[in-house]
Amino acid sequence: MFAAIALMLACGGGASAPEAGADAPALHRSAWASAAEAFSPKLFEQEHRDAWMTATMQTQFVLPRLITAKRYQLLQVAELRRASADQRVGEVAIAVDGWPMALSIGMQKTTDGWRIDRVSEPAVQEALVRLIDLKGGLPQSDTAEPWPGGLAGKDANGRPTAAAFLLVTTAGLWLDGQPVADNAAAVQVAMRAALKARGDLAQAAHATYRPHVAIALDGSSKAARLAEVSDWAVEAGAETLMLIVRDPTGGPAFMPLAIVEEVPTGEKKPPVIRVRPTEEGVVMAMSLEIGEVEETVPGSVPTRIQLTPLLTRLQAEGQAVGILLEPVVGDHARTVAIIDALHVAAPGVPIATRLP
Repeated sequence: MFAAIALMLACGGGASAPEAGADAPALHRSAWASAAEAFSPKLFEQEHRDAWMTATMQTQFVLPRLITAKRYQLLQVAELRRASADQRVGEVAIAVDGWPMALSIGMQKTTDGWRIDRVSEPAVQEALVRLIDLKGGLPQSDTAEPWPGGLAGKDANGRPTAAAFLLVTTAGLWLDGQPVADNAAAVQVAMRAALKARGDLAQAAHATYRPHVAIALDGSSKAARLAEVSDWAVEAGAETLMLIVRDPTGGPAFMPLAIVEEVPTGEKKPPVIRVRPTEEGVVMAMSLEIGEVEETVPGSVPTRIQLTPLLTRLQAEGQAVGILLEPVVGDHARTVAIIDALHVAAPGVPIATRLP
């Protein structure tokens, strides 16, 4: 679907600019220049698509029907590789509503010049647009910070993000833009490779690197999904986690997630406040010297006024070092809303998520 970290290869295999560029007649344009023209903002015009894309490909290209031209931007042809003398494969980096993302493409050389003959499956295009739609998609957060990486693990300039990027959608899973099977083993193999690549780059630049992973999930995903894939990331070597959401304006943003470190046998576990959503509300519990303290805050998402007194008391009585969210009920959107509320009620307190 998207490009992995790779050298930007020109269609002939070198890194130099194509000799037949955007100003050349269509018949003589290079594959690179043709791809850039095909995915220019003019693609919303049927005549333009007919000129640069095969008829078969257009039946698979649903993006122009999902968004308006005002929401679209071509960032760059991210990668183009030679498959044969008359075929190229690669990716184009685009942005929708300011979110960087990418589509895989295939190209065929015809008697009229280079034409786009393949594109990411319709389900992939639909999933990407749905993630950033105002209704549904990625949950919104009032406490999140700006995120430059969008949905491709790269920023608008094509630079890979420091965090390995795991995208979980109804159409499948992707790690740094490459499809990966939806199971722990496959995700962890890909994630270890992605983290190692970043570590190697940092070492070559004489810089330090702390392995971290960014995770994006559709708001309609089951609540437990976040904890599940977070565990996969930690087991793959991630030392820091980021949850990708939308800011109040709908733009790319992230929320930090803490990691639960295993305590060696015989050592005392650090005190944490356990938060468990239920059908009736949110249960907050903590183990104190006097025993287990548990209290239910009513409502799907508690407010700051409801949470602050209880959190303050538990922190004072138990010297809690963080909050452990155990999301087993509801959807991912509710989980993000609860994390948001906890950030407001207890600013600066680390929040981790794990299945009980």
